[in-house]
Amino acid sequence: MPNIATHGLLAQDVLDNAPFTRLARLIERYPKAYFLGSNGPDILFYYHSLPWQSKAGADRFNVMGNLVHSQKIDEFYRKAIEIIQATPQGETRQLMTVYLAGHLTHWSLDTVAHPYIFYKTGAIQGATKYWHFRLESMIDTLMVKQTKGYLLSKFDMPSLVKVDETTKEAIAKLYRPILSEVFDQDASEEELKECVTSIHTLATYLYDPYTIKFPLVQLGESLLGMKWKFSGHIVAGKMDLKRDVLNLNHATWKHPCDGTKVSDESFIDLYHSAIRRATGVLCALNDVLFKDNIVDQLIGLLEDRTYDTGLKNPPEMKHYDPIY
Repeated sequence: MPNIATHGLLAQDVLDNAPFTRLARLIERYPKAYFLGSNGPDILFYYHSLPWQSKAGADRFNVMGNLVHSQKIDEFYRKAIEIIQATPQGETRQLMTVYLAGHLTHWSLDTVAHPYIFYKTGAIQGATKYWHFRLESMIDTLMVKQTKGYLLSKFDMPSLVKVDETTKEAIAKLYRPILSEVFDQDASEEELKECVTSIHTLATYLYDPYTIKFPLVQLGESLLGMKWKFSGHIVAGKMDLKRDVLNLNHATWKHPCDGTKVSDESFIDLYHSAIRRATGVLCALNDVLFKDNIVDQLIGLLEDRTYDTGLKNPPEMKHYDPIY
């Protein structure tokens, strides 16, 4: 995934140039649902993720998160639209629609950028276990400060994932039947609302615009022999300018699943490709929901491409060249 901030930036860039007029008006009415949606299925990884919470059930939600990222992409969105169309007109249906629009922007950026991130960080296990999150967090910092030119202290990252109870309920009503009917996974509406609450709480702790928390957490990790376990998730103000994190020098890199797929695109190039992809799928979503076009107009653009690889039925990841 890139992290919360980068997904939020992309969602805003897509909205700023929206040719999907009716959907855009609805998003402008419920921006909080849209920006939370831009975190896609990542919310499932936040169930009982706070240090003081019981870990009972956390593994079950991690499994769900991985399933949604890696399987049945077309079925997920087909079912989501079916649920929305079966929901009576009103606020719940509108919130579901806006949330799904944000969710599609997440899919768009992940499918385009995740191969680069995996190639540059290795498998999420062993010595490289925390590097994926470390790179994503630094991408957030660089995208906000270096690319967009904002002060991180003025960019309220936690607000991107803060929603009210009505929105939480709408999201839970959308997600629960998808998990049950598409993935054969059971999650209650209360558990799903807890995921949404926790992502905001954790985002608040991980937001470190003045780079105060980061060195303290790293000191504790060094003492406990757990380097980067927690600090890798912190979005800190200090930029890593020693490494070409965004590949601005256009070094070649390979798709982790296919060594013959070679690119020299920078993360900025990938980001702009993702904007185009997201704009296309949101135009299709607009036409399906508001112009009575068939759902296959949208599904045909998704092509069952997984969030992690951007490929349908991807082979195992084998090709890596970690930046760290």
